[in-house]
Amino acid sequence: MPEGGPISADLPTAMVSAHAQGLETLVDPYRKRIEIQTKVLTGTPFLEIIREVLRNGRDLVIKIPETRDWLDWLFSSADMHLLRNCPCPVWLIKDMKPKTLSF
Repeated sequence: MPEGGPISADLPTAMVSAHAQGLETLVDPYRKRIEIQTKVLTGTPFLEIIREVLRNGRDLVIKIPETRDWLDWLFSSADMHLLRNCPCPVWLIKDMKPKTLSF
């Protein structure tokens, strides 16, 4: 799209569809062993996650913490809101990059 040009009304739908397809690709190998449901939510992340839990009686939320470059050891404000307010357990899984040893 040209810079400063109008945003297509189809763009949000296309983005949600692309994210949903990516999620399906990630979980497909595990579907033979366990039941997995995926959903792409739009809005304020922690609020939408809590609404999803309340609407559908979810019993566990698994989420990758939001990272900030030099503060990647701290949870973001949104993660803390989720940990404090979510009515079910929240499991934050930090992406662990292999450490390289330097001598």
